[in-house]
Amino acid sequence: MFGTKRKLSLALLAVVAGFLVAVVFIAPRVVQIDRYRPEIISYIEQQTGRRVAIGRLQLSLLPVFRIEVDQFALVNPPGFPNGNWVTVKSIDARLDAGALFRRQVVIRALELKGAVLNLYFGPQGSWNFQAVPPAVRVPVPSNDPPPFVFRKVSNLMLIGGQIEIERLLPDGASGRPIFRCDGLTANLDQIDIPEWTALPVAPSARAAPGKSVVRVRASSSSGKLRAAAIWFGNFLATHVEAGVHATPARLSFNGVQFDFYGGRATGTGSMNLPGASYQAQAHLSGVNVEKFLAEVPALRGQMTGTMDGRITFSGGTAASADRWADEQGEGELIVRKGRWPKLRLDQTVLALAHLAQLGPVSGDLSAFSSVSAVWQLRDGLLEISRFRAIGRGITLDGSASVNLASQDQLQLDGLAGIAARPNPLSSLLARLSGGTFHGHKIDVPFVVTGTLQHPVFQLKTQAPSPPPAGLPR
Repeated sequence: MFGTKRKLSLALLAVVAGFLVAVVFIAPRVVQIDRYRPEIISYIEQQTGRRVAIGRLQLSLLPVFRIEVDQFALVNPPGFPNGNWVTVKSIDARLDAGALFRRQVVIRALELKGAVLNLYFGPQGSWNFQAVPPAVRVPVPSNDPPPFVFRKVSNLMLIGGQIEIERLLPDGASGRPIFRCDGLTANLDQIDIPEWTALPVAPSARAAPGKSVVRVRASSSSGKLRAAAIWFGNFLATHVEAGVHATPARLSFNGVQFDFYGGRATGTGSMNLPGASYQAQAHLSGVNVEKFLAEVPALRGQMTGTMDGRITFSGGTAASADRWADEQGEGELIVRKGRWPKLRLDQTVLALAHLAQLGPVSGDLSAFSSVSAVWQLRDGLLEISRFRAIGRGITLDGSASVNLASQDQLQLDGLAGIAARPNPLSSLLARLSGGTFHGHKIDVPFVVTGTLQHPVFQLKTQAPSPPPAGLPR
């Protein structure tokens, strides 16, 4: 009898084992999920009002329940440029099997490889990735099971991604890129899908008649990112590392470190998603000035040396073709051991300086040991409140303004402290230039005019006083 029971038990175990083998190895082949791809695409398009492309779907049960997607793409909504706002080479979604029985999609891990995100901020105050349901939904047939509800992604990983953010002009045409990132690897935890897809619009946006602006809770996610290259406007940062804290309305970056034109930089940054405004602060060390200025055509070739300091930049929501619209910044910088290759000194001033033995009589007069500045940028007007340059036998102190939005017009007023030997000619030059003698130095007022491409240095010479009355002129 015991032998019979044992045989029955072994037979039962064999049946169970066979069933598990069938589930593990046969079920994924029997339930060919890719055969439902057209229906899945149709359902997503009906619910979002956007065209969707999916290359292939595959289901796996072990070691975890997962769905793999190849070649996924989602097009831009109406009102944005033609094309996809996201394309992904492959998606690996590891699902919570228990939640599926409750008709909820909870993604334990979502891995996106080769994702390309083209993000646009429109003049109406909305992003192209926001989920805006169509005006008329196509109902799901009553004989179909209820649709699954997406809840959250426990862990999101981007591998080899690319992101470009662009602000559209008032007429809807493409404007200027705000941000671009290549070679992105990122890891974020706990993303609430309904809240992120219901991102609130910018305060300036107006809800359509009969519709209200969606309000969301302050869901947040944290993680880290690395990027091979990031462009902020014209400027390039490489080997970027940062911590990320994200909510549906704001991205914050902390502990940012990156290589910057031969030097190193650290800082913080943030972007407000409803309004596409940003803020960034950085401390710079050992930056190659010549390479840095080469990114701005108006400043290319103007200065060499090594730069340290701090900078702060911010940008608003102005939809304008003007490069400097709503751009603001301030900082303190110092450049050491450099030159002004394009500086053109007045030839008369040079001749008088040599005759009067002012400063050095030989060497490169465009070279300097240090240049420091405190500056502020507001809507294309760069103002330098304090400027000091220490050169070969000369020290320059002053203030300046550059209209970057109007042909880079330059105006620098200051005082030059020039080493001098007392003699009749140097005294005469001091009087003619309005300068004053202090020991072995003449303080002479000067001006630099022209443009950034063609600066001209001149002394502020004073007109001779008229002769007393009664004397011949």
